[in-house]
Amino acid sequence: MHGVVKFDVVTGEQFKPKSALPTYTKVFANRYRRSEGDDKIVAITAAMPSGTGLDLFGYEFPERMFDVGIAEQHAVTFAAGLAPKASTFCAIYSTFLQTRLRPGGS
Repeated sequence: MHGVVKFDVVTGEQFKPKSALPTYTKVFANRYRRSEGDDKIVAITAAMPSGTGLDLFGYEFPERMFDVGIAEQHAVTFAAGLAPKASTFCAIYSTFLQTRLRPGGS
């Protein structure tokens, strides 16, 4: 039930207005789909390729698309590890990148 819009409780019909503008996800996806000339571009996500738009990148460049599953910290660490040799794009929903504080506030 992520991103639920208004809907009719009886029929389930959604009332989502159509927009003439592309979504941020679509703009992001289309930008990185155009990377055929640069084989150093690598995309990483944590179990959310379609929500981030990286699924489109993965269709065109499956050898450079990594989905690490539900492991956000690993995705970020993996991206950092690849960064010296590749242009890494790590796309994760911000709500999944919140940290827990240890007792004592640090």
